[in-house]
Amino acid sequence: MRQRDDMLMNLEEEKSKILDEVCALQTRLESQTRISGSLQYKLQMCNQALAHEESRRKLLEVQVSESKACYENVFVECQEAKSKIESLSVRRDDEIAHLRNLLGTKETLFKEAEYRREYLEQENQELRKSLKEFQEAQIKEAGSVSSLAKLRNKLKGLEQVHKDCLAKYNAQETEWSSQMKNIIADLNQCRSELECKDRQIQELQIDLENCHSSILQLKLQNEEMHVMLTVYKCGLSDAHSTKPVVEVELLNKEVQEKIVLLTEQLDQKNIALVKAHDMIEHEREIAVSLMRKVELLDPFEHKYLMTLKELENYKKMLEESSVQQ
Repeated sequence: MRQRDDMLMNLEEEKSKILDEVCALQTRLESQTRISGSLQYKLQMCNQALAHEESRRKLLEVQVSESKACYENVFVECQEAKSKIESLSVRRDDEIAHLRNLLGTKETLFKEAEYRREYLEQENQELRKSLKEFQEAQIKEAGSVSSLAKLRNKLKGLEQVHKDCLAKYNAQETEWSSQMKNIIADLNQCRSELECKDRQIQELQIDLENCHSSILQLKLQNEEMHVMLTVYKCGLSDAHSTKPVVEVELLNKEVQEKIVLLTEQLDQKNIALVKAHDMIEHEREIAVSLMRKVELLDPFEHKYLMTLKELENYKKMLEESSVQQ
């Protein structure tokens, strides 16, 4: 009996131990199940975050591709603008050289005209003096009253012709002096405007060089963005194991901000190039206008030559009158 009771007690103890172990295992199983569910949820969230980051990565690739295409277009436009500015600069230099030659020619003609006017005036005075001496000599040599009266009448007529010629000459000289003053003022204004436009074109060339340096800097930034995007692609695959989601989002945000900044800088440089091109076209139109203004001075030169011919005719008339006397 006692042995049987001991055996029953042992069995009860073993049964109790087994039940305790079963309860412990069940508790442990439930804990593992909860942990597994939590891990499953975290894994699902990580997969969603990775899918979201993958879509954002593809969007970044598209944006970088568009930025690269935009940069290439801007670079091509910059090259075209540079070649056009160089051709315009050559053309501007030729036009300025032509204008300076015209100005030099006008100044030379003006100096020659001034010298010739002084020479004609001096010659006219000498001619008047000689004519007066000749008339006095003829009057002294005249023997009769009738010939003296005729000589006096001729002298009066000659003096009247001389007064008319002198009045016409003075009127022409006054008109010519006024025209020459206007021409000199226009030439000085053209010269100052040309110098001002030359300085403005030099400033535009400096701005264009600054645009070139900025575009080169943007190119370096674009290459840096490509490198960062490659590193970002490599780091995105193990973002769950190596970096927290918050850090990945910060990196993504930084890349996006740099892409937006790069796009804005490209747009600004493009606008600056367009403005520089418009300003150069405007300066070219002004240079053409100045060229036309200088060409308009040619009729005044022709008129001056006609005035000189008139003076020569008056001189011949005086000489003929002297011969007839």
